[in-house]
Amino acid sequence: MTHEQEILEELAITWFMRTREPMSAKECETFEQWLSVKEHKHAYDDVCQTWNALDDCASTYKPTPNTPTNNVFYTRRAFLYTSASFLLGLGAYGLYGHYLSTPVYARTFVSRQGETMEVTLPDGTHVSLDADTQLEVAYYTHQRETKVFQGQVMFSVTSDPQKAFHVKASDTLVTVVGTRFSVRNIDDIVKVAVQEGHVRVTNTTLTRTFDLLPSDGLVVKNTEMTPLKVTPDLVGAWQQGRVAFEDATLEETLREFARYGEKRLIATDEVKAFRVTGSFDITNSSNFVTALPSVIPIRYIKEGEKLLIVKR
Repeated sequence: MTHEQEILEELAITWFMRTREPMSAKECETFEQWLSVKEHKHAYDDVCQTWNALDDCASTYKPTPNTPTNNVFYTRRAFLYTSASFLLGLGAYGLYGHYLSTPVYARTFVSRQGETMEVTLPDGTHVSLDADTQLEVAYYTHQRETKVFQGQVMFSVTSDPQKAFHVKASDTLVTVVGTRFSVRNIDDIVKVAVQEGHVRVTNTTLTRTFDLLPSDGLVVKNTEMTPLKVTPDLVGAWQQGRVAFEDATLEETLREFARYGEKRLIATDEVKAFRVTGSFDITNSSNFVTALPSVIPIRYIKEGEKLLIVKR
């Protein structure tokens, strides 16, 4: 048996034992999601068959003459509990560790350049992926974990005080219970912006922690963690098909539009530091190209399919 098969078997045993007790609606939904995978269903059915066989053994158990008849019920129950312990030991030593460390739900979501993605997770949490974004999700029995490897994600987290929601981006960890916020991880610069609720941001390298409320933001770059104020309505602006800049450099602005497929624009060194503030339509980059000269003093020089941006 491979290591992956062992983990799957242990997870099936864990779910089997869990379903023999009352479960919340969210746990039931998570279990059904897990069971919908064919390999998971087969593993779970195998555990059920093993348990039924043990149950049959208990049903046909005959007490010895020295065994009081009024203890038969308790003997049978003890047999089943012992069998359950044996069943739990079928996987491997340390099942409880696997129970905690093995996700009951795991998915990876990837959006390409120029596209966005909307996803609802099993607990009702909604995530919106910006263009060119990679997100990994793993739900465990005791916590919910996500990782933003690249790009930008807007989270609307369903509250569950028993299972904290964590977002990892490089060395930065965001912990919440229920809120709306975005996490951006591009070029090793992490930005967290809060629209609603309260999040706690920790950097494992810098060993510093910040608590953020609505309108609060935080930028983590190299060895610095810089708090800033954000406009709540502009947090996750890509969900409305727009991108917003607040005193961004032209170089940063062009890099952002390149994520949505606009790669014709090339800034010369003399204009890269020009500051841009405004909200632009990401579904029609031509409007941005047309509007830019009215925002900053630049002009275009056409070079083949490229547009060179120079000082006006």
